[in-house]
Amino acid sequence: MLDVCKPDNTANNNTVALIGCGSSKVDLDEDEKLPAIDLYDSNYFGLKREYGEELCDDIFILSAEHRVLPPNEKIGTYDASLTKRSDSYIGDDKKKQWGIETAQELEAVDSEMPENTVYVMLAGEDYITPLEDSLRAYRVEYPFRIKTIKGIGDQMGWLRSEIDEKQSSNQTEFSDF
Repeated sequence: MLDVCKPDNTANNNTVALIGCGSSKVDLDEDEKLPAIDLYDSNYFGLKREYGEELCDDIFILSAEHRVLPPNEKIGTYDASLTKRSDSYIGDDKKKQWGIETAQELEAVDSEMPENTVYVMLAGEDYITPLEDSLRAYRVEYPFRIKTIKGIGDQMGWLRSEIDEKQSSNQTEFSDF
Protein backbone atom coordinates (compact mmCIF):
# COMPACT_ATOMS: atom_id res chain seq x y z
CA MET A 1 0.00 0.00 0.00
CA LEU A 2 1.12 3.51 -0.73
CA ASP A 3 1.35 5.45 2.51
CA VAL A 4 -0.27 8.76 1.67
CA CYS A 5 -2.93 10.90 3.20
CA LYS A 6 -3.34 9.13 6.54
CA PRO A 7 -5.72 11.17 8.70
CA ASP A 8 -4.02 10.39 12.00
CA ASN A 9 -1.22 12.58 10.61
CA THR A 10 1.49 10.60 12.37
CA ALA A 11 3.96 12.59 10.30
CA ASN A 12 2.10 15.79 11.29
CA ASN A 13 1.27 16.49 7.67
CA ASN A 14 -1.72 18.44 6.43
CA THR A 15 -3.14 16.49 3.50
CA VAL A 16 -5.09 17.91 0.59
CA ALA A 17 -6.79 15.79 -2.06
CA LEU A 18 -6.71 17.28 -5.55
CA ILE A 19 -9.57 15.49 -7.28
CA GLY A 20 -10.01 15.50 -11.04
CA CYS A 21 -13.54 16.42 -12.10
CA GLY A 22 -15.70 14.12 -14.17
CA SER A 23 -17.77 14.27 -17.30
CA SER A 24 -20.80 12.69 -15.62
CA LYS A 25 -22.76 15.38 -13.82
CA VAL A 26 -26.12 15.80 -12.15
CA ASP A 27 -28.77 17.14 -14.52
CA LEU A 28 -29.48 20.77 -13.62
CA ASP A 29 -31.70 23.47 -15.01
CA GLU A 30 -29.87 26.19 -16.95
CA ASP A 31 -29.46 28.60 -14.02
CA GLU A 32 -29.31 25.98 -11.26
CA LYS A 33 -26.09 25.52 -9.28
CA LEU A 34 -24.77 22.99 -6.79
CA PRO A 35 -21.68 22.81 -4.58
CA ALA A 36 -18.94 21.49 -6.86
CA ILE A 37 -18.46 18.38 -4.72
CA ASP A 38 -22.12 17.42 -5.38
CA LEU A 39 -22.14 18.14 -9.14
CA TYR A 40 -20.16 15.11 -10.33
CA ASP A 41 -22.12 11.88 -10.03
CA SER A 42 -19.97 9.02 -11.35
CA ASN A 43 -18.96 6.13 -9.10
CA TYR A 44 -15.32 6.96 -9.87
CA PHE A 45 -15.67 10.56 -8.69
CA GLY A 46 -17.64 9.32 -5.68
CA LEU A 47 -14.75 7.11 -4.59
CA LYS A 48 -12.23 9.93 -5.01
CA ARG A 49 -14.53 12.14 -2.97
CA GLU A 50 -14.93 9.51 -0.26
CA TYR A 51 -11.15 9.03 -0.12
CA GLY A 52 -10.63 12.77 0.26
CA GLU A 53 -13.30 13.07 2.94
CA GLU A 54 -12.10 10.03 4.90
CA LEU A 55 -8.33 10.32 4.57
CA CYS A 56 -7.49 13.97 3.91
CA ASP A 57 -7.81 17.27 5.71
CA ASP A 58 -9.00 19.27 2.69
CA ILE A 59 -10.31 18.70 -0.83
CA PHE A 60 -10.08 20.78 -3.97
CA ILE A 61 -11.49 19.80 -7.34
CA LEU A 62 -9.52 20.30 -10.53
CA SER A 63 -12.05 21.32 -13.16
CA ALA A 64 -11.42 21.62 -16.89
CA GLU A 65 -13.79 24.61 -16.88
CA HIS A 66 -13.21 26.27 -13.51
CA ARG A 67 -9.62 25.21 -12.67
CA VAL A 68 -9.33 24.90 -8.84
CA LEU A 69 -12.65 24.60 -7.03
CA PRO A 70 -13.26 24.51 -3.30
CA PRO A 71 -15.75 21.70 -2.70
CA ASN A 72 -18.58 23.98 -1.58
CA GLU A 73 -18.29 26.55 -4.37
CA LYS A 74 -21.57 26.53 -6.25
CA ILE A 75 -21.33 25.97 -10.00
CA GLY A 76 -23.62 24.98 -12.82
CA THR A 77 -23.18 22.14 -15.22
CA TYR A 78 -20.66 22.53 -18.05
CA ASP A 79 -19.10 20.54 -20.84
CA ALA A 80 -15.30 20.88 -20.97
CA SER A 81 -12.55 18.27 -20.92
CA LEU A 82 -8.76 18.10 -20.91
CA THR A 83 -8.87 14.74 -22.70
CA LYS A 84 -8.09 14.95 -26.42
CA ARG A 85 -10.36 12.04 -27.32
CA SER A 86 -13.37 13.73 -25.70
CA ASP A 87 -15.96 15.61 -27.79
CA SER A 88 -15.72 18.43 -25.24
CA TYR A 89 -11.90 18.76 -25.41
CA ILE A 90 -10.95 22.40 -24.84
CA GLY A 91 -8.05 22.31 -27.33
CA ASP A 92 -4.27 22.36 -26.99
CA ASP A 93 -3.89 26.13 -26.55
CA LYS A 94 -6.62 26.36 -23.91
CA LYS A 95 -5.20 23.30 -22.13
CA LYS A 96 -1.81 24.98 -21.93
CA GLN A 97 -3.46 28.14 -20.57
CA TRP A 98 -5.48 25.99 -18.14
CA GLY A 99 -2.21 24.60 -16.80
CA ILE A 100 -0.72 28.06 -16.26
CA GLU A 101 -3.83 29.50 -14.58
CA THR A 102 -4.48 26.38 -12.50
CA ALA A 103 -0.87 26.39 -11.26
CA GLN A 104 -1.32 30.02 -10.18
CA GLU A 105 -4.52 29.14 -8.34
CA LEU A 106 -2.83 26.19 -6.63
CA GLU A 107 -0.04 28.52 -5.54
CA ALA A 108 -2.67 30.74 -3.91
CA VAL A 109 -4.24 27.69 -2.22
CA ASP A 110 -0.83 26.57 -0.99
CA SER A 111 -0.10 29.99 0.48
CA GLU A 112 -3.07 29.43 2.83
CA MET A 113 -1.95 25.93 3.86
CA PRO A 114 0.40 24.88 6.66
CA GLU A 115 4.04 24.48 5.65
CA ASN A 116 3.85 20.68 5.99
CA THR A 117 1.08 20.18 3.42
CA VAL A 118 1.11 17.11 1.21
CA TYR A 119 -1.08 17.09 -1.90
CA VAL A 120 -2.56 13.82 -3.11
CA MET A 121 -3.29 13.96 -6.83
CA LEU A 122 -6.42 11.92 -7.56
CA ALA A 123 -6.58 12.80 -11.23
CA GLY A 124 -5.50 11.36 -14.53
CA GLU A 125 -2.53 12.28 -16.66
CA ASP A 126 -4.59 14.82 -18.64
CA TYR A 127 -4.72 16.89 -15.44
CA ILE A 128 -1.26 16.07 -14.12
CA THR A 129 0.79 16.77 -17.25
CA PRO A 130 -0.10 20.49 -17.66
CA LEU A 131 0.64 21.04 -13.95
CA GLU A 132 3.58 18.73 -13.33
CA ASP A 133 6.41 21.25 -13.67
CA SER A 134 4.64 23.70 -11.37
CA LEU A 135 3.82 21.02 -8.83
CA ARG A 136 7.51 20.17 -8.31
CA ALA A 137 7.64 23.06 -5.82
CA TYR A 138 5.21 21.16 -3.54
CA ARG A 139 5.05 17.80 -1.84
CA VAL A 140 2.75 15.88 -4.17
CA GLU A 141 1.88 12.19 -4.08
CA TYR A 142 0.67 10.50 -7.28
CA PRO A 143 -0.97 7.26 -6.11
CA PHE A 144 -2.41 6.47 -9.54
CA ARG A 145 1.12 6.26 -10.95
CA ILE A 146 1.91 3.09 -9.01
CA LYS A 147 2.98 0.46 -11.54
CA THR A 148 0.22 -1.93 -10.48
CA ILE A 149 -2.49 0.69 -11.14
CA LYS A 150 -3.11 0.62 -14.86
CA GLY A 151 -6.58 2.12 -15.39
CA ILE A 152 -9.71 3.49 -13.79
CA GLY A 153 -10.75 0.03 -12.57
CA ASP A 154 -7.43 -0.37 -10.73
CA GLN A 155 -7.71 3.18 -9.41
CA MET A 156 -11.18 2.47 -8.05
CA GLY A 157 -9.94 -0.75 -6.45
CA TRP A 158 -7.04 1.09 -4.80
CA LEU A 159 -9.34 3.86 -3.54
CA ARG A 160 -11.82 1.34 -2.11
CA SER A 161 -9.02 -0.59 -0.42
CA GLU A 162 -7.57 2.55 1.19
CA ILE A 163 -11.01 3.72 2.38
CA ASP A 164 -11.86 0.27 3.77
CA GLU A 165 -8.50 0.08 5.55
CA LYS A 166 -9.14 3.45 7.19
CA GLN A 167 -12.66 2.49 8.23
CA SER A 168 -11.41 -0.84 9.60
CA SER A 169 -8.71 0.89 11.67
CA ASN A 170 -11.34 3.33 13.03
CA GLN A 171 -13.52 0.42 14.14
CA THR A 172 -10.52 -1.22 15.82
CA GLU A 173 -9.71 2.00 17.67
CA PHE A 174 -13.28 2.28 18.98
CA SER A 175 -13.40 -1.36 20.06
CA ASP A 176 -10.28 -0.82 22.21
CA PHE A 177 -12.30 1.27 24.69
